[in-house]
Amino acid sequence: MCSFYFTTDTKCDIESKNRKAQLRGPDYTNIHREKDYVCVHNLLDISTKKRIQPIVTDDVALLYNGELYNDNVICDTDIIIPLFKKKGAFFAKELDGEYAICLIEKKVIHVYTDIFATKPLFFHIGKHIEIGSYPSTFDNPSLVERIPAGCYLRIDRETKVPSIQRYHVFDLEETVDSFEPVIEAFENAVQKRFKTKRGTFFGLSSGYDSGSIMQAIFNSKNITTEAFYVATGDERVDIMIERKKALADNNIKFNSCMFSSEAEISLMRHKLKQLSEDFVMHESEDGKNMTDVESSLGHYLLMTAARSEDKRVYITGHGADEILCNYSKRFNFGTFPWKHFYGAKQREYLLQQEFISGAVGIEARYPMLDRFFVQAFLSLTRELKTSMYKQVFDYYLRKHCTSFASEFKTGMGGRFII
Repeated sequence: MCSFYFTTDTKCDIESKNRKAQLRGPDYTNIHREKDYVCVHNLLDISTKKRIQPIVTDDVALLYNGELYNDNVICDTDIIIPLFKKKGAFFAKELDGEYAICLIEKKVIHVYTDIFATKPLFFHIGKHIEIGSYPSTFDNPSLVERIPAGCYLRIDRETKVPSIQRYHVFDLEETVDSFEPVIEAFENAVQKRFKTKRGTFFGLSSGYDSGSIMQAIFNSKNITTEAFYVATGDERVDIMIERKKALADNNIKFNSCMFSSEAEISLMRHKLKQLSEDFVMHESEDGKNMTDVESSLGHYLLMTAARSEDKRVYITGHGADEILCNYSKRFNFGTFPWKHFYGAKQREYLLQQEFISGAVGIEARYPMLDRFFVQAFLSLTRELKTSMYKQVFDYYLRKHCTSFASEFKTGMGGRFII
């Protein structure tokens, strides 16, 4: 995970703009100046290759944030420009991963989000062209636009005219009558996100999503990681005891964290406000600022606890509620895309996840939003999609005799135990 900012305002004070964005890439900051633009890139060196950006090859400069899981990729940064030159403007169709990409040519700027826009990416065109990871780096943060999911933004540098086009489209044929292809895609999605030299961890609760990630880890046999649990008043204690034992049986360390006092909660909220990018959560939290939301404190506690143990990569269960059930126990999947599939809570909770992990210098990865897993789920027959709440994971957990809180949502939105 990294961050970047590009502007055609060559006189801007880019160092002062970069304060919060720099936390997202604590390993190296590089400011690059050309006669007609200036940019900054903050590196979180997950690959251990320390590829300083922008990468400049011939007439193309690359600013990139994310992780690619394409086969036989040693350093994902190195494949982007060659693939762009070979395949053209819609090269991102070939990419598998979570990313925000900006390719700068003399006459055109090419900008890409992944299929769910997991990595934050904004732009504004006024007196100057601005593109970046955090609104706080822009001249006027209130005017920025967030680039939609799975889209290619093309900006003509001379006319400053933008155009946006979706490059990724899901196949909506509902013909698969077995959960097994979806489970296979899910286990692959989990396994490839743990392939890193950096320390990894996942969040654990008593519900479907983290339980399914845990089970996929057990089934893989070759994943080294740790589990982190934030104690809340909403968890099933009996299930957490069983999961803790299952982790021990599989040689995976279980870490529990909680707030010890109201004073600690107040201090942590203050730190979160100081360090994190903020925004208003209209859809999911009734117009509260993200840093005032209770679940944000849970995420921040989890992240800081993991970072203190030198963990850099977080495998999160975000996306299951939005994709598998649209926050409804009896959703009929009659309209695509449904409300939270790309937008609404999907976009807000992704920003929450990214801004908090960014404040701590941790990369978040999303197996629930894997392109192959989501496509496999969409291909299920309507009958299987509606057979039960979170039908795929209900089937998966029961198949492996893994207990879970049935038809109940748990996690860090609960009441903190003091």
